[in-house]
Amino acid sequence: MRRLGFLALLGIVLMLGVSPASAGLWSVGATAGSAGEAAAAIVRQGVTPTAVAGSGSVTVSWSASTLSNGVPVTSYLVARYASGTGTAQTVGAGCSGTVTGTSCTEAAVPSGTWLYAVTPVFATYWQGQASPMSLPVTVSSSTTPPSGGSVSYLNGYETYLAVIVSFAPGTDGGGDQPDLGHIAA
Repeated sequence: MRRLGFLALLGIVLMLGVSPASAGLWSVGATAGSAGEAAAAIVRQGVTPTAVAGSGSVTVSWSASTLSNGVPVTSYLVARYASGTGTAQTVGAGCSGTVTGTSCTEAAVPSGTWLYAVTPVFATYWQGQASPMSLPVTVSSSTTPPSGGSVSYLNGYETYLAVIVSFAPGTDGGGDQPDLGHIAA
């Protein structure tokens, strides 16, 4: 009986001494005539995410995480880091706060090369370790509109309209060459 009391007191002391951000889930059980038992489950580390750039956005996806006892986590925290420095960045709409699914799309991502990580969360305070970083993903948010103009001329028989459209480097889908065409009027 003294041993059971000691174990119960030790369990209470450990639970009170554990910070709110700890990754443990305690369960206690006993049957008549036994000395009792206690077990803790931990939140496992997040799974490496995949990041795919869209038009000024990034879709991040990952596999579901569980506690060590197989119970699924309840949400995830998504983090973005600068590829060159590893500096944490503010995550934008779509992936900020807690995410309850296994993917999200961060909107209005600034131009640059980014890495993503996910941290599994169980309930409110229990977090696992952040996942390893994703492969780098590059976002290009060029807002330079195409420039161009038109010229009409008459050669005595037909009127031609020459349309010249030029693109800022990297915005015409490759090639970086102006497009030239004319239309007989």
